[in-house]
Amino acid sequence: MRSRFSTCSQDFFVPHKATVDRPQHEVEAWREAKGILVSGDAPRPAQNWVECQLLDGVAQYVQDKRFPEPTPIQSQALPMACSGRDLMCVSPSLAHRPSLSSRFALVHRCRT
Repeated sequence: MRSRFSTCSQDFFVPHKATVDRPQHEVEAWREAKGILVSGDAPRPAQNWVECQLLDGVAQYVQDKRFPEPTPIQSQALPMACSGRDLMCVSPSLAHRPSLSSRFALVHRCRT
């Protein structure tokens, strides 16, 4: 028996006002300083936890663990993943935060 799945909209993410209002030259300078390379029409990075607009449970986890700010790859990848974009990330910086990056991936998969 074949199952039919309803389609799921992946355009539920609205970037934070501060992210949208940041001038493009500042975005490019931030990416260069953090070693972030993007291709295509990538959304602007969320440069702090507030701009990431995390779900309450994830935000509480971040606060409990006292992570000061997202890693550069989290800053760029979260807006992309939450926008329903295809994304491939490679970063040595995730080695010391595997549980946090895994939780973000899980949250994204649960929301889509």
